[in-house]
Amino acid sequence: MASRITNEQLQQIVEEVARIHKERQSFLSQEEVKQVLEELNLPADLADEAIFRVSQRWDQDKRKKKLRRISWIAGTAVLATVAAVFFRLQQRQATLAEVTAVQDRITLTQDDGGDLTVVNRQQSPEVVYRVTLSQAPVGDRLELSCNWTAPTGVVMKQNRYQTKPITTSVWNTYCRMPLGSDTPQGTWTVDLFLGDRPLETAQFQVQ
Repeated sequence: MASRITNEQLQQIVEEVARIHKERQSFLSQEEVKQVLEELNLPADLADEAIFRVSQRWDQDKRKKKLRRISWIAGTAVLATVAAVFFRLQQRQATLAEVTAVQDRITLTQDDGGDLTVVNRQQSPEVVYRVTLSQAPVGDRLELSCNWTAPTGVVMKQNRYQTKPITTSVWNTYCRMPLGSDTPQGTWTVDLFLGDRPLETAQFQVQ
């Protein structure tokens, strides 16, 4: 059974035939090209070579346009990646800026819950600086460091460390420094840093 065509479909068919006819009229055969050349008093025997060269230039133009499009897409992707990385860095900096120290204590290795102000170097103890942080980024790690400064103003020891993955916004951390009989007496200072930002400082006496 022959398929039936609606008036709307017929109209579309007519428009498509007209479009195809117009497209075909816009193209010339090689013979027609040669006839045009002859009418212009140009050597028709060069038509094939001319057509080949023109086709090459068209292909080159197409490749150049394709390369420009690929370059544009790649450049856009790079910019998007850079923007995303920058946004994450900004977010991380903002998060780290909220971290503060809410409590700090000087203790020995055996923590009795107190806060020492005087340490006897003759007992060769290990001094521990314990700090409680607030607004610590849960799921992240923190790059921390401690500077232990002698009474002379010289930094005698540095601790640089990375915390374990943080599981709670209130987070306890600590750093250590051993003392010996040759440790300078006087007032010592210990400073805790988050990156380059100082978080807390404490002083204690070494006797």
